[in-house]
Amino acid sequence: MTEVNDGLAMVLEYNTDLFDGSTILRLLEHYEVLLRSIVETPEQALSRLSMLTERELHSILIERNRSAYRTIRVLACTSYLRPR
Repeated sequence: MTEVNDGLAMVLEYNTDLFDGSTILRLLEHYEVLLRSIVETPEQALSRLSMLTERELHSILIERNRSAYRTIRVLACTSYLRPR
Protein backbone atom coordinates (compact mmCIF):
# COMPACT_ATOMS: atom_id res chain seq x y z
CA MET A 1 0.00 0.00 0.00
CA THR A 2 1.33 3.42 -0.94
CA GLU A 3 0.08 6.94 -0.48
CA VAL A 4 -0.88 8.79 -3.66
CA ASN A 5 -2.16 12.32 -4.27
CA ASP A 6 -5.83 11.55 -3.66
CA GLY A 7 -5.59 8.65 -1.21
CA LEU A 8 -4.00 5.24 -1.05
CA ALA A 9 -3.11 2.73 -3.75
CA MET A 10 -2.71 -0.97 -3.16
CA VAL A 11 -1.56 -3.98 -5.13
CA LEU A 12 -2.82 -7.35 -4.01
CA GLU A 13 -1.32 -10.60 -5.15
CA TYR A 14 -3.17 -13.83 -4.49
CA ASN A 15 -3.06 -17.47 -5.46
CA THR A 16 -5.65 -18.07 -8.19
CA ASP A 17 -5.62 -21.77 -7.36
CA LEU A 18 -7.03 -20.95 -3.93
CA PHE A 19 -9.25 -17.91 -4.54
CA ASP A 20 -11.41 -16.68 -7.37
CA GLY A 21 -11.56 -13.04 -8.38
CA SER A 22 -15.00 -12.40 -6.85
CA THR A 23 -13.78 -13.52 -3.43
CA ILE A 24 -10.81 -11.16 -3.62
CA LEU A 25 -13.04 -8.27 -4.72
CA ARG A 26 -15.30 -8.91 -1.73
CA LEU A 27 -12.25 -9.00 0.56
CA LEU A 28 -11.08 -5.65 -0.85
CA GLU A 29 -14.55 -4.14 -0.41
CA HIS A 30 -14.51 -5.25 3.24
CA TYR A 31 -11.06 -3.77 3.71
CA GLU A 32 -12.17 -0.45 2.19
CA VAL A 33 -15.25 -0.30 4.41
CA LEU A 34 -13.08 -1.03 7.46
CA LEU A 35 -10.59 1.71 6.53
CA ARG A 36 -13.41 4.21 5.99
CA SER A 37 -14.90 3.26 9.36
CA ILE A 38 -11.54 3.86 11.05
CA VAL A 39 -11.19 7.29 9.44
CA GLU A 40 -14.79 8.29 10.24
CA THR A 41 -14.73 7.10 13.88
CA PRO A 42 -11.10 6.75 15.02
CA GLU A 43 -12.14 6.56 18.68
CA GLN A 44 -14.21 3.41 18.05
CA ALA A 45 -12.79 0.07 19.18
CA LEU A 46 -11.71 -2.08 16.26
CA SER A 47 -14.08 -4.83 17.36
CA ARG A 48 -17.02 -2.41 16.98
CA LEU A 49 -16.24 -1.39 13.39
CA SER A 50 -18.11 -2.88 10.47
CA MET A 51 -16.55 -4.48 7.42
CA LEU A 52 -19.83 -5.17 5.66
CA THR A 53 -20.97 -3.11 2.70
CA GLU A 54 -24.42 -1.49 2.75
CA ARG A 55 -25.57 -4.14 0.25
CA GLU A 56 -24.41 -6.97 2.54
CA LEU A 57 -25.99 -5.39 5.62
CA HIS A 58 -29.29 -5.05 3.78
CA SER A 59 -29.08 -8.65 2.62
CA ILE A 60 -28.38 -10.00 6.10
CA LEU A 61 -30.74 -7.79 8.11
CA ILE A 62 -33.66 -7.53 5.69
CA GLU A 63 -33.70 -10.07 2.88
CA ARG A 64 -32.50 -13.14 4.79
CA ASN A 65 -34.79 -12.38 7.73
CA ARG A 66 -38.01 -11.95 5.76
CA SER A 67 -39.00 -15.59 6.13
CA ALA A 68 -38.51 -15.47 9.90
CA TYR A 69 -40.55 -12.25 10.10
CA ARG A 70 -43.39 -13.77 8.05
CA THR A 71 -43.42 -16.86 10.24
CA ILE A 72 -43.64 -14.82 13.44
CA ARG A 73 -46.34 -12.61 11.93
CA VAL A 74 -48.41 -15.62 10.84
CA LEU A 75 -48.06 -17.24 14.26
CA ALA A 76 -49.13 -14.01 15.94
CA CYS A 77 -52.17 -13.68 13.69
CA THR A 78 -53.29 -17.29 14.16
CA SER A 79 -53.17 -16.91 17.93
CA TYR A 80 -56.10 -14.48 17.65
CA LEU A 81 -58.15 -17.08 15.76
CA ARG A 82 -58.06 -19.74 18.47
CA PRO A 83 -61.28 -20.23 20.43
CA ARG A 84 -61.16 -18.86 23.95
